[in-house]
Amino acid sequence: MLNSFSDEEWMELFEKIDNYSEKAQMHCVECLSDIDNRNSLLLILKLSDTPNRELFVTCVDSLRNMDLSSLYQSEKEHLLKRVKEYSADASKLEIIVLKALMDAVG
Repeated sequence: MLNSFSDEEWMELFEKIDNYSEKAQMHCVECLSDIDNRNSLLLILKLSDTPNRELFVTCVDSLRNMDLSSLYQSEKEHLLKRVKEYSADASKLEIIVLKALMDAVG
């Protein structure tokens, strides 16, 4: 269904996603990781800017399997900064996920 979203539907999702519960946001991120377009990538980036650790790690886990070549350098730097912040007290499993994204971003 997401593959057939129009630009207007993507805009609506961008506008409404902050009103979703964190659990619904996590499910959305999991679905978005299978969509290969800039909108899905940008929406996951938007959701990764969260204080919720579980949502952040879910976003990172999805991002590490996506094509990140379309990210601007500033987007990559912001993401890597957040990954480093979370790495300080990450569990072993989280470290694996965070490091995989750092390797993917470069």
